[in-house]
Amino acid sequence: MIGNPYPEPVVFRHDRNESQGEIFRAEPGVLALNRGQAVTLHHEGEQGGVVFIPYPDIFEEKGYVHPLVKTPEGFRLVLHVREDAPRGKGEFDYAVFSHDLKRFAVGNSPPRMILEP
Repeated sequence: MIGNPYPEPVVFRHDRNESQGEIFRAEPGVLALNRGQAVTLHHEGEQGGVVFIPYPDIFEEKGYVHPLVKTPEGFRLVLHVREDAPRGKGEFDYAVFSHDLKRFAVGNSPPRMILEP
């Protein structure tokens, strides 16, 4: 495994954009994943959100749709990259919907995950 098994969380926060008005941004916009790693997604908002993963076989948590769960620190989701995650998935978009703004997050337009080989 390369890098920290528990990296800093991906944070989704509201932001203001000249052309689009209020937006919902992923920071960082691109997330590098390693097998065996836990990834925390954190939503800064009052109503939470939902994460959509196009390749559910990468994570221990089953399914394409994952709600962010309310905690004392805000809304969070922890996903665990499987040690036996399929090779060849590479780089892929994922989506996070904010119930606060009724919009999807932007990141690297949209946010992306990269599964290291």
